[in-house]
Amino acid sequence: MTGRLTVIIPTRERPDTLQWALKSCVTQDFDDLEILVSDNASTRATQEVVSSYDDPRIRYVNPGRRLGMSEHWEFALSHVRAGYLMFLGDDDGLMPGAPQEISEILGASGSEALVWPLASYYWPEFLDGSMANCLSMPMPQPRRVTQLRSADVLNRVAGFKAPHYLLPSPYWGVVNRTAFDRIAGRSGRVFYSINPDLYSGVAVASVTESYLRSERMYSLSGASRHSNGASHVMGHEEDLPGSKQQVFRAESGLAFHPDLDMTNNVCVLVAESFLQVRDHVEAMTPRPDLRAMFRAALVHPDHVLNPSVNAGTVAALRSTARRADAVAVLEEELRRDARMRWPRRAWAASKLVALGNPLLDCSKTGVTNIFEATLAADNVLNNRTHAWTPHLYSVRGRATKARRALAATRTRLSA
Repeated sequence: MTGRLTVIIPTRERPDTLQWALKSCVTQDFDDLEILVSDNASTRATQEVVSSYDDPRIRYVNPGRRLGMSEHWEFALSHVRAGYLMFLGDDDGLMPGAPQEISEILGASGSEALVWPLASYYWPEFLDGSMANCLSMPMPQPRRVTQLRSADVLNRVAGFKAPHYLLPSPYWGVVNRTAFDRIAGRSGRVFYSINPDLYSGVAVASVTESYLRSERMYSLSGASRHSNGASHVMGHEEDLPGSKQQVFRAESGLAFHPDLDMTNNVCVLVAESFLQVRDHVEAMTPRPDLRAMFRAALVHPDHVLNPSVNAGTVAALRSTARRADAVAVLEEELRRDARMRWPRRAWAASKLVALGNPLLDCSKTGVTNIFEATLAADNVLNNRTHAWTPHLYSVRGRATKARRALAATRTRLSA
């Protein structure tokens, strides 16, 4: 890897989780690492957490005023001049040894980007108590890296034939600053969507020929009581004044793309990112397939297993269909959805059991935060002797995952 790796941690009023996200970074034995904490005008408690770590690799910046999420990412990114970078949520964790392994992979290839699988740790205070203090990650994870053609991935994701997390986003990967410079050179800034993680994945793919994908994960996504993403997808208290969703939208400073109605379905959010990149970065970026978006939104596990958000999703799709003169197309998909609703629920539940992505209950193992969860995940990935390992591969572990998801009538574990 040529140049430094910068881990950007945007944070706002989350000192309780930030301290553990930071610990997952400062314990890395890698000198060519910078840890950039961008504090979105929090109270003093956040700066005190940062100051408690005596590590010269940490740099602290603060815009001095509250910014929307995309504007804050833009501010943080402006403090990275060169090298590779990634965004780490303030309730997420960096896997042990990740910077060294990332450096070796990129040093051998010279690629501008590297992405890896998504995995999640649900903090003890997670909004859905049935998944609290649990770890979910795809298994197995061989040390294998493949090269992906950006155009191929863009076409597949735009047609909803491949998941969004194949895109080269710095939120589940690392990207060279040069790619962001090309994006900004075309559009005047980097982020033009209220969802900078999804948008940046589409934008980076639109300005690169190819990139790498590792089957080994190098970060662990944390879902805590603070999480905007989890709260948004689950529809948690969405209509209440002062809810996370309402605050997020009010502060964003960016409009949702006019061709779509905003909803908490990730398929719609992916489509919005494609449209924004077409408008601001690269007109040749494929346009999302509307029929495929309707179908994908209706079959996505977050919709199938979460009745509390279904009505809002359908209403947003109807409005989008009217705007695009595609009402007949949507109605056909809705009729299909009505016929297949229960089979789809059964299929979504069976996938939770069948796929190699078991749910590990951490409540009896001493894990209580993201840093400890990264150590536990590392133990499992490296086949070290551990009390959890038999459970991970057992039918019981997979059945537990399905039971928890169905009991909550929602799931975030399909990834």
